[in-house]
Amino acid sequence: MSEERTPMAPALGLVKGRLDALPPKRRSEPEKRAASVEPMTRATTSEQTTAPDAPTPRTPKEPRTKKPARTKSQDATGGMKRTTLSLPQDIVDLLTERRKNTPKISQVQLILNSLAATRHRLKDLVEADNAGIEGNDLFPVTSATRTVVGKRTTISFDTAEANMKIIDALVESSGASSRSQLVRVALRHCLAG
Repeated sequence: MSEERTPMAPALGLVKGRLDALPPKRRSEPEKRAASVEPMTRATTSEQTTAPDAPTPRTPKEPRTKKPARTKSQDATGGMKRTTLSLPQDIVDLLTERRKNTPKISQVQLILNSLAATRHRLKDLVEADNAGIEGNDLFPVTSATRTVVGKRTTISFDTAEANMKIIDALVESSGASSRSQLVRVALRHCLAG
């Protein structure tokens, strides 16, 4: 009862010497250019089990690590920091007029120069600006006297982070309520005089 099996014909592309019997694979233009630059090499060992035109298995790509965003404060100069001030229009007008007379000095430099010139008097200037503010035993400041300041203008500027730390220290040491108040009293003293 034993039937003899007939041997199967070898599969094309798997047996040595039969590689040429495979139909040619259509290639895209980039593959054709690559093939003309680098001639394909074929293995002649009998262990080869894949056709030479078979795509090579891709290795999984490593995930790209995203670099942290570089901020201005990471620069070697100490970085820059932006601040916004609310100033009365009359002081902004004086500041603009002074800039026209001295075009080489920027608005930021005029503000910093005013703070430097009044640094020893800032506490007195802030106290004079705060005159009339009343408080009680629970809330130190409950209301401020309404002064007619007119229209206010918002200005923004960038300065070195180290300069901003100095401005914040001046706000604290002078008792000013904000950077705006500090700059306002300094500019009023320097520009109006």
